[in-house]
Amino acid sequence: ATDAAGATSAVTTTITVTAAPSPVSITTATIGDMKTGAPVSFTLLATGGTSPYTWSTIGGALPTGVVLNGSGGTIAGTPSQAGNYSIVIKVTDINSNSAVKTYSFIVRDPLLITSSALKSWDQNQAGYLDTLTATGGRAPYAWAVSAGALPAGLALDGATGVISGTPTALGTSTFTVTVTDSAAAPNTEATAKQLTITITSAMTITTTPPVMYQGNAIGSFVLNAAGGTAPKTWSSTPLPAGLALDPQTGIISGIPTAAGTYSVIFTVTDQTGRTATVTQSLTVNPGVAISTATLPNWTAGKAYSQTAAATGGVGPYNWTVTGGSLPGGFSIAAGTGVISGTPVQGSYSFTLTATDANSIAASKNYSVTINPALAIQTATALTDGFPGTLYSQSLSLFGGTTPYTWSILAGALPAGLNIDAMTGAITGVPTTAGPYTFTVSVVDATGGPAVTKAMTINIIDILSISTLAIPNGAVNTAFTSTAFAVTATTPAAPTPLSWSIASGALPSGLSLSSTGVLSGTPTAAGSYNVTIKVTDADNRTATRNYSFNIYAPVAVSTTTLSAWTVNRQNYGQTLTATGGNGSYNWTVTSGTLPPGMSLAGATGVINNTPTTSGSYSFTVTATDSSTLALAGSKQLTIVINSPLTVTTTALGNGVVNTLYSQQMLSSGGTTPILWTANAALPAGLSLDNLTGIISGSPTAAAVSGNITFTATDAAGATSAVTTTITV
Repeated sequence: ATDAAGATSAVTTTITVTAAPSPVSITTATIGDMKTGAPVSFTLLATGGTSPYTWSTIGGALPTGVVLNGSGGTIAGTPSQAGNYSIVIKVTDINSNSAVKTYSFIVRDPLLITSSALKSWDQNQAGYLDTLTATGGRAPYAWAVSAGALPAGLALDGATGVISGTPTALGTSTFTVTVTDSAAAPNTEATAKQLTITITSAMTITTTPPVMYQGNAIGSFVLNAAGGTAPKTWSSTPLPAGLALDPQTGIISGIPTAAGTYSVIFTVTDQTGRTATVTQSLTVNPGVAISTATLPNWTAGKAYSQTAAATGGVGPYNWTVTGGSLPGGFSIAAGTGVISGTPVQGSYSFTLTATDANSIAASKNYSVTINPALAIQTATALTDGFPGTLYSQSLSLFGGTTPYTWSILAGALPAGLNIDAMTGAITGVPTTAGPYTFTVSVVDATGGPAVTKAMTINIIDILSISTLAIPNGAVNTAFTSTAFAVTATTPAAPTPLSWSIASGALPSGLSLSSTGVLSGTPTAAGSYNVTIKVTDADNRTATRNYSFNIYAPVAVSTTTLSAWTVNRQNYGQTLTATGGNGSYNWTVTSGTLPPGMSLAGATGVINNTPTTSGSYSFTVTATDSSTLALAGSKQLTIVINSPLTVTTTALGNGVVNTLYSQQMLSSGGTTPILWTANAALPAGLSLDNLTGIISGSPTAAAVSGNITFTATDAAGATSAVTTTITV
């Protein structure tokens, strides 16, 4: 080595070049098949590269229960899940050189024969076919009979496991079959199982049908066949009406409904499809049947007689009660079936049995109700009716036996009404008012004697309220009681009558009793509209509208009267009042009006010319024009003043530009006093019309002409004076 300054240093050594190593490769060719539950352990091998190697799975997955050792390449474990597997194995040397290889293999379940029971078959019946089955191992399988022998005529196909052929000998054959899978040695599996096949003889039908009776349920008629291979299926040509064949069990059941001799072909088919037939004669003898469908209900205390009848079998019949009991008082004649007696009330259920001469019996259940004695329950007085109004009344019964028949025995229904013979309903539109008496008669299904009852119907004229008006009243004044009434009806409206308010409302303080009396002390004035309603005992109603007033108390509303001036005309002040009916008559009921004045009674106007001054107190009374003559009074006062007189006769002089003030004065008259001047005042002066004061600052010297100053009072009276003002 020589540096920049020229200094040097040296060493002597060697370099060895070796051959490159061969590439890494996996030398294990395959991974063999495995079996679930069987432990495995083998090591993967590799060459090339530089050991040690590291192993891993980079694709797919090993079976559950099996793992790869990464440092040694050992695959070990017990697989638990059958299936086809594909995995990619990678090997890596110390220099990170690597190689990969893909393996496919199978994990198989243990080989098992799953066939358990093989078909039975008929001797010499072609077409036997049954297939042996297995699971696990590696298909396809090879089958063989390894012990015993198949039934003569049958053979096993070793490739498919199918047993087929035509068995020729009877009996049960027991044999062992072995199945071998196709896995390569040493993984080949084989297993064996013992099985049996039964070959039976041809079928024959062995049943002899019993004799049957029309209308009687058969007991146990079961078809049987010897030989053949179960299960067996039955069929037949038509059976006697009422019978049915169960194809699975061979049971014939039902109740034959028509007597006769029937030729029936029965066929049985076994599992192999082989059949056997036989033609048999089925005899159905006429059976006993009770033909009486029902026994009638009856009424207690009435004689009863009914005959129970039967058909079929061989007579005569013997009749008995085999369940429940006959109604009390009844008995049955054993030789004739006649049920008779006088029954006791109640509900009864019983069974009658008829037995013929051959001891063939038939039974039937009956229910009979013995009703109480018949009675008409409807009250004697029927609902009232009204002319021209639809009427309907149903008569009711207690006891007896339906149906019933109604009639009018005596008297007559109101014209327009009729009675329904089946229901007892009386309906129609009556035409004529009046009371009607008649007798109804009813007979039940058991016949007479009839039950009768006298009854009445009142046909009443239309109801109306006869009270014409409700009188007016006054607040806080006891109301004159009003008793409402109805117009006379024929016959009289059934009582009690009930009165009520149908619409509107009564004044507060008034009430209407249920008997039709309106009374009380009203507390609120106003005009009222109300509809009164009456309801009679037949629930018939009538209404009438009423309008009436409740007046407020009369009160004089005038509080003061104007003062006036003596001898002044046309006072003309009108008195006012409130309450009552608004129309009043006025009177002075104490004290006196000022002399010369008068009160108009119809208008309440105080008028005319007072002649004497003074203060006058008096009482006025306003009385309204209603029938109640409501009145109100008040004490009032009128002041009549003395005549109006101007007392100022001359006015003082004024000075230019100097404040001036003079007042016109008067006596008597009625305030307020209003002052006027008939000519202009000196410049700068003015007159206050309300006070009569002349004031201001005159602006020029002058002597005014004659000025007339006039005072006018509230009554229109006047007084004047003429004077001058000098400035």
